[in-house]
Amino acid sequence: MREKIFILGSSGLLGRNLCHYLKKYYQIIGHINKRSVYLDGIKTVSFDFFNKNELNKFLIKYRPDIIINSTGITNVEECEKDKPKAYKVNVKINGLFSSLSNKYNFKFISISTDHLHGNNPRKKFSEKDITSPINYYAFTKIKSEKLILQNSDNSLILRTNFFGNGFHYRKSFSDQIIEKLINSEKVFLFKDVFFNPVLIAEFAYILKRLIKKNISGILNVSSDEKISKYRFGLMIAKTLNLNSRLISPITLSSKKKLKKRPKNMALDNSVLKKILKIKKISLLNQLKKLKYEKKINKFLPY
Repeated sequence: MREKIFILGSSGLLGRNLCHYLKKYYQIIGHINKRSVYLDGIKTVSFDFFNKNELNKFLIKYRPDIIINSTGITNVEECEKDKPKAYKVNVKINGLFSSLSNKYNFKFISISTDHLHGNNPRKKFSEKDITSPINYYAFTKIKSEKLILQNSDNSLILRTNFFGNGFHYRKSFSDQIIEKLINSEKVFLFKDVFFNPVLIAEFAYILKRLIKKNISGILNVSSDEKISKYRFGLMIAKTLNLNSRLISPITLSSKKKLKKRPKNMALDNSVLKKILKIKKISLLNQLKKLKYEKKINKFLPY
């Protein structure tokens, strides 16, 4: 019998895509919020995580082998505006499920972020580098990581930044760029903010392999190339044959109303590649795959 995976945040950008990819290999149960979302061929449930009776009843009835938490408030401004809500969603849910993982014998996997470090412009940050949050969103993610590791030795935390096909109610960063270019709208992107994001399909493929190997601890999941958000937009335009002249570079300091953000979020993926024996995680190859996904209007696993 296939292992059973419970995915928290199944109506979100990452969670919904993970449901559709992983259902080929596992029994999937998706937790959805009040938003009406149809997940083809996937059993869904909806209950309050913090209702102990409902949560225990679910865990006893379904006995998931793995629980993946893809929930989270990722909007930096929203986290600053409503800190209690951000703490509840970004920290308490992770603390709750990681604390129950030993009792109910499931592996807990949590999706973290790349907003965790300072602004050393020459660096790709490894899993061992000291974190230094500069906004409340980053603080909640670091607090969450520490809590998970305290509660469970068998948990897996994946630091990442992803792009790919979203949905009408939840667009990805690449979706926003592509739609504006298609509509002949100007796109302004930071030339001084660097990251190395990964396509959702690539992330799902990597996740499946990590599950099979039963990897635990903290792991970076990223592409090889450290790139500015401006250059990333140009790569999208070139790969998808869109008008790159609509894209203009701006600096982070020009957006004075934005809460403070790190300028360098690039993650060192060498540990991941060593574990999975991967030679290259090419951003260009992933953008080519995104182009094909857009063409056939379908999420494609690797």
